[in-house]
Amino acid sequence: MESEFIALDKAGEEAEWLWNFLEDISYWPKPMAPICIHCDSQADNVSDPLTKGLTREGVERSSTGMGLWPRTSHHGGNST
Repeated sequence: MESEFIALDKAGEEAEWLWNFLEDISYWPKPMAPICIHCDSQADNVSDPLTKGLTREGVERSSTGMGLWPRTSHHGGNST
């Protein structure tokens, strides 16, 4: 979730720079419409197994979401 906040902050900085740039162009129509930044607030996503510890159910749900299948034994249960 921290990386999402950092990306949102950087996008806000870019939007502010763009706003100021367009404000300085004398022929640009005024007033300018607001710059909208869209961001989801979904902190629990399919990359969670790569970034933090999860319960078995969380790993299974995330793995399924990534299109991974459970590992099955091809040895008929024998470990030798």
